[in-house]
Amino acid sequence: MKNIKIASILFFVGMILLDCKRQKECFFLDTRIDIQYKDNLGRDLLDSSKSYAFKYDSIKHFYKNANNQLVEVYSLSMDYPKAFVIHLDADSIYTLSLTPYGTDILQLNSSISDTLISEIVNNTCSTITEKVWYNGVLVYDGNGPRKFVISK
Repeated sequence: MKNIKIASILFFVGMILLDCKRQKECFFLDTRIDIQYKDNLGRDLLDSSKSYAFKYDSIKHFYKNANNQLVEVYSLSMDYPKAFVIHLDADSIYTLSLTPYGTDILQLNSSISDTLISEIVNNTCSTITEKVWYNGVLVYDGNGPRKFVISK
C-alpha cells in the first residue's frame, strides 16, 4: 500500500514537472480597426436614425484575395457576417469596428467606396494590425488606439 502511495505521488509530481516544461500555448489577436465617419458639418454619418447616414444594410465589405480578386465578406457562421459592426462607442459616437483582411474595400453606399490597406503582422503567438492606410493616407502608425475619424 505504501508503494502505491509513493508511486502515485511520484507520478503526479512527474506530470506537474512535465507540464511546467511544455511551452505554453499562446495566441493574441489584435486586428480590429475602429472608424468614425463625419460630414463637413461634424455630423455622425453612422447614426442610423438620421436620413443622411450610411446604413449597415447598405454597406458592403470586400477584400482582395491572393489572386487580387475582390471577394465580398459575408458569412452567416461569423458573429458579424460582414466582419464589421456599427456600435455606439464610449464617446457616444457611432463607430464601425472592422476586422481587416489586408486590402479591404468598404462600399459605404452606391457611390462611395474607400480602400483600407492594413499591415498585419503574424508571429508565433500573435496577429496584430500595425499600420493602416485609408485611401492611401496613413491613419494609424502603430501608436495609440487603432481608431480614426474620416470626413466625408
